[in-house]
Amino acid sequence: MLILHDDNYYESRKPQPDLGPVKNFKRFIWNPENKSVLDRTCRSWIRLTVFYLVFFGVIFSLFFLQMWITITYISSVNAPHTFIPTYRRELFRLWNYRIPQFPMFTHGSHEHGQLLAPKNDTYK
Repeated sequence: MLILHDDNYYESRKPQPDLGPVKNFKRFIWNPENKSVLDRTCRSWIRLTVFYLVFFGVIFSLFFLQMWITITYISSVNAPHTFIPTYRRELFRLWNYRIPQFPMFTHGSHEHGQLLAPKNDTYK
């Protein structure tokens, strides 16, 4: 299939002459013939900016929606294994939480206590 273009298209597709490394770089930064910055015209910069604004807007909105759903779900669960502190007193209790002594662990902890008893006397 042959696609025909107008003369402006073919004129814009002509390779630019080589001016040397410094002048080529300066032309890349600002090209006065095409009025382009970093090889992009004003219209292409606007399109690129709008695309990324929409793209990151969707990404951030999905993230915040996920966080809102998660926080809403966690705050609605009243299970005994969840701890959601609501007051400073409960936060303080969290730091002072003691692990309960179960019978299967008391034997081992008692032996460690006897083993380390002489060392504990030096720090009193």
